[in-house]
Amino acid sequence: MIAFLFLISQYFCEEQKNVLLTYFSYTNTTKILAESIANQIRESSNNKLNLTVQQLHVESIPLGWKQSLGLYWNSFRGKDSMHVKELNQDLTSYDAVMVGAPVWWYGTACPVIHWAQTAKIDHLRTKFFFFNMAGGSGNERAFTHLASTMHVTPLETLGITTKTTSPDFLVAQYVNNCLKQLGALSASPLNSQGDKAGEESNEIKNELKKGVEQSKKQIKETFKADPSGKTEEL
Repeated sequence: MIAFLFLISQYFCEEQKNVLLTYFSYTNTTKILAESIANQIRESSNNKLNLTVQQLHVESIPLGWKQSLGLYWNSFRGKDSMHVKELNQDLTSYDAVMVGAPVWWYGTACPVIHWAQTAKIDHLRTKFFFFNMAGGSGNERAFTHLASTMHVTPLETLGITTKTTSPDFLVAQYVNNCLKQLGALSASPLNSQGDKAGEESNEIKNELKKGVEQSKKQIKETFKADPSGKTEEL
């Protein structure tokens, strides 16, 4: 009888949820999206959720147009030409992992694929959620690409493009659904949208727009300064 009551109490006891939000950002637009998601999680989750945010880093980045084009071509072929530093990461201690990536040539950016191929995963314990940032299209194909690499099925996905009209609402909806899946929702982020589900909110959209313009300027200046195929060590 005592053992039975103990099991019942354990069943109803809310345990701390350890969540990892990891992402790679080449031009900072995916970083803007990841930070927006992380901020809403912190504001909307209960005290039973422990969030860790991790940005993936690569050993070098291309400075010339030839290698830059090669990155996108390799992503399309599912190959990696930018070696990520966070290899062989142990994810088994996390109850949930949220993975964010840019979309390169209709696929998940090759550094994230490289990270995913070496990550240690507990498929029975850990829940997965994906989000990505695309210049145009290819979000769904990129989700399939990453899911097949990790041999997981994401419970929720969020695909944002530079043409998305209401990214703030979509992010709030995504965070709301993720926290519900984890049983960690305290205050719905959808409430901050003023219960106007279809109405555009400009905060994230404006940040993404500025990020896109800054990245275009940075790439243009980089190629002008060094049109060769060199790389820069990080």
